[in-house]
Amino acid sequence: MMKRVLLLMSIFLLIGSLSQAAIPDPKAYNDPSLIYLTLDDGPNWKTGKLLDVLKKHQVKATFFILGKNIEGNEHLLHRIVAEGHLIALHGMRHDREEFYETPVTAVQQMQEVQALVYEVTGIHTRMARTIYGTGVMKA
Repeated sequence: MMKRVLLLMSIFLLIGSLSQAAIPDPKAYNDPSLIYLTLDDGPNWKTGKLLDVLKKHQVKATFFILGKNIEGNEHLLHRIVAEGHLIALHGMRHDREEFYETPVTAVQQMQEVQALVYEVTGIHTRMARTIYGTGVMKA
């Protein structure tokens, strides 16, 4: 359990202190009209369709991005930002063994996807969700 806590703390501390611009003040957590909609593993072939539905219903979401999916889908990242959604980090690949090999590998993947997101969108984000939750570290 302590390894998991240290991993998460390391990720958030080491991926940088820059934040995403223009995030509005949040509603109270107990506001019954508040729902957090998050979408993982994009951008991919479904992202455009999801954005169409979100736009139609005037709903905002947070997209947790995999770095391996960015190339060729840069237009989708631009659209996510242009339509007022948030971009967050999810790692480079969805490979449990590779990501959780050491705390350093997890941090490196988050830094790598963070740099790619910035390169494409100009947005620095520290918001992250690790693949498979907090995972299990090798001893």
